[in-house]
Amino acid sequence: MADKEPFEIVPKKEVDDLKKDVRELKENPLGASSSGNELIKSVGNLTQSMDNMFELFKVANKEIKEEASTLEFIKKITPLFDNLNKKLDRLTEQHDKIAEGVVAVAEMVKEIKDRKVPLIKHEEEKPAHDVARAPSPSPRPRSMAPPPSRMRPAPGRPPIAPPR
Repeated sequence: MADKEPFEIVPKKEVDDLKKDVRELKENPLGASSSGNELIKSVGNLTQSMDNMFELFKVANKEIKEEASTLEFIKKITPLFDNLNKKLDRLTEQHDKIAEGVVAVAEMVKEIKDRKVPLIKHEEEKPAHDVARAPSPSPRPRSMAPPPSRMRPAPGRPPIAPPR
């Protein structure tokens, strides 16, 4: 023997029992005691809680990424909304001006109505003896051609016969 340590002779049964205890401790380090079983349950619960927390972090990470992409989208469309807001502001200003004009016209109409002044002066009624007279011919629209008697051919062209 290389070591000069003191040693003791132990019966074989005791050595076998010690070997058996070591093997059981290797297989189940906490033993079969109630405190060991509670410790195993606690570690199992801790493992489950850690798994749940890991899932929670995965979901939170996914939502943060989606929110970041939403923020990027919002940054991209913000100029469009700014332009739309400017147009709506102009439209609102125009609406206000038109409304003011309508109110002003309504007030003018009411004022004229209250004064009982006619807006359009009608021709004075003619005496009864003029009613029998035939109305004067209305002027001819410019788009109509002159009567055939006034039509003259262009120089060097034969005369145009009137339509029949």
